[in-house]
Amino acid sequence: MLWTTLAFGALHLPNVLLGTGLAGLAQVPLAALVGVTLYLFRRGFGAIVPAMVAHGLWDISTFLDLNHGTGGAHDMALYGTLGVALASLIALVVLMRHDRGVVVTPASIEQR
Repeated sequence: MLWTTLAFGALHLPNVLLGTGLAGLAQVPLAALVGVTLYLFRRGFGAIVPAMVAHGLWDISTFLDLNHGTGGAHDMALYGTLGVALASLIALVVLMRHDRGVVVTPASIEQR
């Protein structure tokens, strides 16, 4: 998870040169944190598609809010962001409960 999320954050670094300016530097740690959520989706659901959908919802919620906090588009963006956050919390709880029964030994990984 660590390397994947760091790479995901680093892949947003070119945005600094592609139009966001120095404000784009804030995207790097934010993208790394969102990468943790996407990792939880990938691992929790066992497929990449839920993580892709979550990424799409996050992007839509970010780019939809062009009015900066007013109007119907802002409300939809807020609901999209909250939906992704809620789904990531659910995925985290499910994975934590699942991992309690997993034992890793040098020989194998076993489910208790």
